[in-house]
Amino acid sequence: MAFDPISGAIGLGTSLIGGLFGGGRKAEQAAGKAAQEQAKWENETAMWDWWYKLQFREYEYNQALRIYDRSKQVYNEQMSFNEQAAARSYEAENARMREYLQGLSFEKQDSLVEALKATGAVDARGVSGVSTGRLSNDVLSQLGRNNAILAENLVSAQKQSLRDTETIRLNKMSADNDALSRLGLAPEKAPQPPAPVFRQASTGGGGGSSSLLTIGSAVMAGLSAGYVPKR
Repeated sequence: MAFDPISGAIGLGTSLIGGLFGGGRKAEQAAGKAAQEQAKWENETAMWDWWYKLQFREYEYNQALRIYDRSKQVYNEQMSFNEQAAARSYEAENARMREYLQGLSFEKQDSLVEALKATGAVDARGVSGVSTGRLSNDVLSQLGRNNAILAENLVSAQKQSLRDTETIRLNKMSADNDALSRLGLAPEKAPQPPAPVFRQASTGGGGGSSSLLTIGSAVMAGLSAGYVPKR
């Protein structure tokens, strides 16, 4: 059978064209697979990165809670100490005033006794039943001056006691405010980091273009609830 050069040329050309198109499809498929592998690796990395951020957020919040709980304990102890210290100071001030009033009473009694002695109206039996009418004008005047001095001293002592009491109150208030400032505010959990997005390689004929898809709500909820993604 005679060789037809035209038919041979056509067959060879067809084989070459088929080989070229076949090789192109294989290259495109290989590129698509590589893009998918790259997208898978990026997605897994993004998921792990987000998971670690969630765990670190929880750790920081729990650590802040532990510190705050300890601060509250110290604060409560300090407030209790301030209350006890103020109570002791108030009691000491009240005791001082009681002692002063008792001493003042003795001074008034001594002043009266001295006045009675000055008139010879006091004998060994004491001052019982003695009438002030028997006292001379001079003695009465002296007794009045003594009583006025005692009254003035009493007013002065009462004013000083009020100032001391107010100082105790202000000192306690200052100590309470100082304890409160060291306590600070209760910690709040930081906002949740934004969820990652999945990169999905296109398998179409667009030359390997990519699109971004948000991660599924089920996966997000699982990670937020403590799910540990697999490597």
